[in-house]
Amino acid sequence: VKYDSNATLTTPVFTNPYTAEGEAILAAKKADSGDIGTRTFEFVLTKPDGTKDTVTAGAGEEKNFGKLTYTLKDAGQSFTYYIHETDDDQAGVEYDTHTETIVVTVEDLGNGQLGVKYDGKESFTTPEFKNTYTANGEAILSAQKANSGDIGTTRTFEFILTKPDGTTDT
Repeated sequence: VKYDSNATLTTPVFTNPYTAEGEAILAAKKADSGDIGTRTFEFVLTKPDGTKDTVTAGAGEEKNFGKLTYTLKDAGQSFTYYIHETDDDQAGVEYDTHTETIVVTVEDLGNGQLGVKYDGKESFTTPEFKNTYTANGEAILSAQKANSGDIGTTRTFEFILTKPDGTTDT
């Protein structure tokens, strides 16, 4: 017996490659504190490799940083991400200085898909960053009595300033 002109049979090898993909989406939210007006604020996502993505959001807005994609080689691993707000020195704004740390764990679901967990949970909870706005100012008030000619030059007058809290100054 001959097999393709050979005396021995070469067993055919069939390879079935397996791949799997998955994704995660991270976001940041600017709290609507009612006093920051129409200002916008920048948020930075720092990835495990040190690269950064940014988004900008106004009061009450949630913005995502786009899809983070994973392949089969990522299965069984965890990836740490950091989200913080940048301080772009807007006058009167007190910035939220906390940094949110998110650990994304990737697992092979065995069906060509990768699942992700966010800090051990099935879903991502968007961190909220709160700012406050304050404005300070001062006013100098003065009063002057107009002389219409019939009050003379020797008379004096007293003026009383009543403040919003009810106190007075003379």
